[in-house]
Amino acid sequence: MYTEHNHIARPINQSAWDAFQPRVVTMIENGASAVSDPSSYQNTDIVAWAEETYEIGITKYTGI
Repeated sequence: MYTEHNHIARPINQSAWDAFQPRVVTMIENGASAVSDPSSYQNTDIVAWAEETYEIGITKYTGI
């Protein structure tokens, strides 16, 4: 979703939503296959995933 942040006119009015919403639907449709098999995420250790993400983030974004 962040990739679309430059395309959203603010404040978000109906015409901005009408332009933004189709791109969101397309992104959802394009990514649907990634979650079509529940076994790929049902047993995910969310805490371990969050910790790993944090550790990667603090090294990748040092100084920001």
